[in-house]
Amino acid sequence: MYLDRSKRGYQEFQRVAKIVKTICGINLVLKGYVQKAKVIQWMTYHLTRQLDLNKELLFNIHNFTKNKSERDSAKLKCLLSVLPHLRSTHETAMIQSLLRKNQAFQIMPHIVQLEVCQAAVYQQYEAKTMVVRKGHQPEACYFVLTGKLVATSSDYCSENENHLTEVLNEIQEGDLFGDAALLTNTKRPATILCETNAELLLINKEDFESILARFLQQRYSAVTDLLRSLPIFTSWTPEKLTLLSHSSLLRYSRSGAAVIPESYSSSFIVVVKSGRCDVVTNFRMDRHGTALSQSLQQKKCTMIQKDLSIQSLLEGKTKRSEKSPQRW
Repeated sequence: MYLDRSKRGYQEFQRVAKIVKTICGINLVLKGYVQKAKVIQWMTYHLTRQLDLNKELLFNIHNFTKNKSERDSAKLKCLLSVLPHLRSTHETAMIQSLLRKNQAFQIMPHIVQLEVCQAAVYQQYEAKTMVVRKGHQPEACYFVLTGKLVATSSDYCSENENHLTEVLNEIQEGDLFGDAALLTNTKRPATILCETNAELLLINKEDFESILARFLQQRYSAVTDLLRSLPIFTSWTPEKLTLLSHSSLLRYSRSGAAVIPESYSSSFIVVVKSGRCDVVTNFRMDRHGTALSQSLQQKKCTMIQKDLSIQSLLEGKTKRSEKSPQRW
């Protein structure tokens, strides 16, 4: 259709067309802005969540476990501050529940646990403090609640670290030490020093003999039988195996934990009593006797009950192992 520009209809058409064009333009601009705004809004929200995740969480498991441990520790100290002969049955039961996570404590029978809770004495030690001196008669054994200790062949404590002789063993949270010397009624063969601040539970000699001696003797007998069944110890005498079992530490490792960290040398033999371990790093010896670490590989070796983990041992360590073990 042909429109005459002189007519009024043509002018009205131009006006309406301009309005439609303007509306369409505004819609297109708004559409692009809205889409872009959504992207910007999402990115801002995402980055904020990543940067402030810990602050925004209503429940943080790390803070919860830390605060719970501090509360449990304070509660345990308060309960143990009551003299052993004055503790009620309820207080003893509460102490037992708070000590359940201690590995050396949790393997004991229920009645033994209660008797230990009735007799235990709480002690705190600062770092570099001597707990046991070499050559002294044993008067107690100790449960490690927190901290790390070392057993050395030195019979004194010196501020100069160069004066410290060879570290015989490391004692950590969940361990029990000092019991073997009480069982055998021999002098302390090593000095126990606190490497860090430590919290201990002390069981004196009299309570040890009436509460723990029989149970621990049975446990050490079972360890001796386990060692006797291993090929590496077939030539050892019963006396040596008994001494070796008394110097051993029974530990429990969670799934995924490193039992033996990657290292070129080790002073310990680890016997897998039960469970399974995977070897993720192998060591081999070159012709000069130097340990060479192979590239990390997922080579798995199943170690069932009564297997011996010897991947951490280097040649020549067997002779050292045959020396008389230390009894704490």
